[in-house]
Amino acid sequence: VKIDLVAVMDDSGSVNTAEFAQERDFVHNLMDQFAIGPDDVRGAVVKFARSAQLSIALNDNKPNLLQQIRNLPKGGGSTCIGCGMQVALGEINNRGRSDAECVMVCSP
Repeated sequence: VKIDLVAVMDDSGSVNTAEFAQERDFVHNLMDQFAIGPDDVRGAVVKFARSAQLSIALNDNKPNLLQQIRNLPKGGGSTCIGCGMQVALGEINNRGRSDAECVMVCSP
């Protein structure tokens, strides 16, 4: 089954450095469980605070994806989860595969 999986991470001031590290580890471990590849799962990451940004575009190179997740820096600011979800949906609409299931995972 093809899946385009976008993780939406809270990068706001509501999350301290240790909590962000846990969140980053969760996303890393989640992506690591899948067969990442052009005919399998592709992963992306959106971070949100006051606004949201696509931190990692849909990617089918597992080592590259996991390294990019490990290197995500902590930011800060207010919280706009809706902004993160909109950016994630935009990535799926713009770069998602028509024959893939689309999954969005939001941080708590």
